[in-house]
Amino acid sequence: MIYVVGDSTVSSFVETYYYQRYGWGTQLARFMKDVKIINLAYSGRSSLSFLKEKNYNEFKDNIKRGDFLFIGFGHNDEKDDDKNRYTNPKGSISEVGSFKNVLYENYIRICEKVGATPILVTPVARLSETNEYTGTCIHITKNGDYRQALIELGNEVGIACVDLTTWSANLDKSLGYNKAALTHAITKGKELNGEIVPDILTVDNTHLNIYGARLCAYYICKTLKELKHPISSLLINEINMPNEENDLIRDKDYVYVPYVEPDFSLYKAQEWYKTEDKNYVGVAFGDTGRGAIDTANGYMAYQKNDKFIVGQKLGEDTIVPLGKIALNSEGAAFVGRKVSVTRNFTFEADAKVLFTTSDNTSGFGISLRDDFYLDLNIPDKTITSNYVASGLLNGVDNLYINFDRKNHVLEKNDNTLLYKFVTGDTAHFKIYRLGQVVEVTTIFKGKTFVNTYTDFDFTTIDKFNMYLTMFAARSTVVEFSNVKFNDLGQAINA
Repeated sequence: MIYVVGDSTVSSFVETYYYQRYGWGTQLARFMKDVKIINLAYSGRSSLSFLKEKNYNEFKDNIKRGDFLFIGFGHNDEKDDDKNRYTNPKGSISEVGSFKNVLYENYIRICEKVGATPILVTPVARLSETNEYTGTCIHITKNGDYRQALIELGNEVGIACVDLTTWSANLDKSLGYNKAALTHAITKGKELNGEIVPDILTVDNTHLNIYGARLCAYYICKTLKELKHPISSLLINEINMPNEENDLIRDKDYVYVPYVEPDFSLYKAQEWYKTEDKNYVGVAFGDTGRGAIDTANGYMAYQKNDKFIVGQKLGEDTIVPLGKIALNSEGAAFVGRKVSVTRNFTFEADAKVLFTTSDNTSGFGISLRDDFYLDLNIPDKTITSNYVASGLLNGVDNLYINFDRKNHVLEKNDNTLLYKFVTGDTAHFKIYRLGQVVEVTTIFKGKTFVNTYTDFDFTTIDKFNMYLTMFAARSTVVEFSNVKFNDLGQAINA
């Protein structure tokens, strides 16, 4: 049995990109004989934060004599702004909380106790736009060198350490940026001479595509075979290097959707969408129903003094619900602002329901989302795009607190009440972003509900921006007050 632990550069993914993300752990089987591989790697985790996951317990409780363990951490151990993930690369094996210590005590030592064989793998290099591979591209940070720490740890405890960092950096440099980019995930395509081709501007400098993952798995297995490592008996005889022609595979489910970043400064809002604060824009978009974005009985999302009124207009047609937050479709009114993907921040607001019919699929709250549109009525999946919401969503007989949408699918969580929100209800919403980690908090009926998202993708459509919104859908009008956005500085990349 082979176990694999690590971060997103090792793990599997379920998403739709032009070139989808793949971790190298997903491709080890190509170079193995008939052996069971259990890939437990988890996106966004470090060697420290992984200890809290059920996947860690699965490894710890089940690995046995004769098994092998691939260990692929480093990318997220570097996040010194996040105490839940950071480990010190300079600390010794005996220094509690250091990178070496966490790896030895919680992974290597467990293998030693049961007679399994651990294998260290240094983190894959990050793609460099300048084609120079120094600093954080090869995991040398202001706090130390993570690659070097792994090599030292391997020597200190007498186990194999495959230097994937140096090999991948040299490969990328030899290929040059444009070719090396084709070993990485690319979120979007672009139209060129009537064809949809990869848009290099949307390349993910950290994560591999299937071709890149196969290249890394190839090098790992080839190195172990050359070392005559005990795992060699499980490797195939001929380990051949993957190539672009056969191994660069476009995601068959990817559909090209043209998108233009909205220019808030040029937007001429109608009366019911006007805001005084130029950072915010009022709109409605999605499956809004009856094309009712611009009608007298449609939607409103405007500012009144220091408050924002968002929802369906209270006209004679209010009894005909517009918009919804449903499994495969969504339409609502929004007040939104743009924020760079490079920033950490908090965003919060108080909310009061001015009117609602408490329909199923009616909802309100604040959200952090991938894309934003200026008054667009389109009842298909085009804009049911990725977001997380600190909010309330009415079900048939109950209330869902905090929810998200990923790869077009609405995901509700276990936060529920046997209740449906009604006119007069109040709530407090907050979103906190720290690098790859986003925490959403809702305070409602005297209870606090918190959900945390790690490595949630907000750049599938718009690579450079995210959008914070106040929203309301389906026969619901909400007043948002005490709206606060606080920039917390530069976010550390994945």
